[in-house]
Amino acid sequence: MLPVRIFLIQPKAVLITVVSLTFAIFAGSFLYESYIRSSIAFNATDVGIQLASTASVSAHGGPGTNVAYAATVAPLPEMHIANNGLVLLRGAQVVSVSGDMIKVRMAWNSVYFTWAVQTGQSTQYFSSTGEKETSPAIQAGDVLTATGMLVQNGPQPTITAEFIDIE
Repeated sequence: MLPVRIFLIQPKAVLITVVSLTFAIFAGSFLYESYIRSSIAFNATDVGIQLASTASVSAHGGPGTNVAYAATVAPLPEMHIANNGLVLLRGAQVVSVSGDMIKVRMAWNSVYFTWAVQTGQSTQYFSSTGEKETSPAIQAGDVLTATGMLVQNGPQPTITAEFIDIE
């Protein structure tokens, strides 16, 4: 009869494996959390979180101890170009308005994309609440979402806007 080999697991090897796996899990979760925190902090300054502080007054008429902060967050920049030339620009900041042409800029870190958005009679405008507007007053500094077809590629790409949502 052939001898049957029984593989015995050495307790020392099991201990080393468990310690290594535990260390890898904790290190991975720590690195992931650090990455998320730095990403949130970076995006908060990149996207333009603005804090507006309000102070409350106590019942005795003196300055209160409660201070509330309201944060307004601009939408994250998003840019899509479909195979058929349909373009979506979300979170685009208006640089200038000249007649029917709106120049917008989108930023990712230190890279800037400038687009020309051509409006016309068929362009539909919507407010931040989703209500349809007839003659919006778009000005430099506004943030908007534009959807339309890509029409040319020159100094900056140009789209003919079908929809503009003013944030």
